[in-house]
Amino acid sequence: MAETQGLQLSIELAEQVIVNLEEYTPHERIDLLTPESIQNILNARLQGSGWRFAAWRSFAKIIGQTPFHPTRASIQELENLSRIPELCMWIDTLTIFGKAFRKRIDWIELEVAVHAEDPDILSHIAAQEEQFLYVTGGCQKGYYMARPQPETTEFEQDLARILARFPKLKHLRYVRTVEGHLKGWSGAAMLSPKAFYTDEGKPYEEGTPDGL
Repeated sequence: MAETQGLQLSIELAEQVIVNLEEYTPHERIDLLTPESIQNILNARLQGSGWRFAAWRSFAKIIGQTPFHPTRASIQELENLSRIPELCMWIDTLTIFGKAFRKRIDWIELEVAVHAEDPDILSHIAAQEEQFLYVTGGCQKGYYMARPQPETTEFEQDLARILARFPKLKHLRYVRTVEGHLKGWSGAAMLSPKAFYTDEGKPYEEGTPDGL
């Protein structure tokens, strides 16, 4: 069978070898795989189709603790993973987080000099507007929305469709923020994340309606 190519032992023993690579660190209400353990499992998957087949269960745990962003680009990645039956059958947890692009960049927190017309800044504005529309369904216009919010947003519709493909899904783990940049912004490489995002539920500025 193609699934066992590259293996010198039974698939059952190979699966146990992969499971033995799992090491955890306590984290709130669930234990998370350590970075070293994740890397070891990913490396094992590269050793051939047999090891990749044996690692589906452990790989599902890696996906389960990987945060997916509230952007089209990140949810598309989740969509792609949801089309892999060998993976979907093992996933019981998924992680979503609510960090959002700031509408008003915090220029004080910028670590490098950036002009307001810099392409990275302009692309940030476009990414923020795209995320706002995707998650809320509303178009920004001053303090109000240009049209009423729909009953369900495109983000909610995508999640409902995608999550239904995971037959053993029991837990949706929600985190307010993670380090680094959101997927969906092409200008992120050279800029510190601090000035460009806010945690979900945290106002950008006191007294303003900005945010998701």
